[in-house]
Amino acid sequence: MAKEQTIYCGSGRIIKTKHGELPKLSFSESDLKTLKQNLDKGWVNCVMKEKRNKTDGKPTHYLELDQWKPDASRQSGSVSQSHRSKDNSDDIDQSVGMPSEFDDEDIPF
Repeated sequence: MAKEQTIYCGSGRIIKTKHGELPKLSFSESDLKTLKQNLDKGWVNCVMKEKRNKTDGKPTHYLELDQWKPDASRQSGSVSQSHRSKDNSDDIDQSVGMPSEFDDEDIPF
């Protein structure tokens, strides 16, 4: 399979807040058009990567469109057992390792 061309969209930097470090992302009008053109079932995924050569006062990160698609021949239409909890009463989403519900006290804002 041929490697797809990398699609860049947006830039970012890490900012310090009273709640810790957070990513701040910026998109130009052309970036937004690129994102819209690459929607897949209403969604688009991006990966934020740190630049190798940083310049003071400029963004320190860039975004690439995540073009990964599951292999259609291996896709069965259901979530694999490794991504499901063994017990349905478990409140942890095994695919991301985070609680599925938050209390208002858990959210820093």
